[in-house]
Amino acid sequence: MLDHKNDIHPLFNGAPSSTGFKKLRKRLVQQTREAITQYGMIEPGARWLICLSGGKDSYTLLAVLHELKWRGVLPVDLLACNLDQGQPGCAGGGPCLSA
Repeated sequence: MLDHKNDIHPLFNGAPSSTGFKKLRKRLVQQTREAITQYGMIEPGARWLICLSGGKDSYTLLAVLHELKWRGVLPVDLLACNLDQGQPGCAGGGPCLSA
C-alpha cells in the first residue's frame, strides 16, 4: 500500500525524501488506519469534523486522514475547522506562529 515510489498523496509533494520521513509517514498512516478500524469509527458516507488547533499534530492528523481518504479506505467526508483556543500572543482569526 505505501511501498511504491509514486504512491503518495499530492499533499506530501515537497516533503522530505529521507528514509526516516518515509518510514514515519508509513507508520502514522498504518496506525491511524488500524485505530479507525479497531474502534469501528467508519460509517460510509458520514461526515467527520476535524478541529485543528494550528499545531503540527493537528495538521499531521489531517494529512493522514486525507491520505486514507485518497486511498479509498476512509469513505467519509472530511471537514476541517480551525479552533481558536485563545492562546496568549496569538491574534484571533489567524495562525499563531512562534519565532
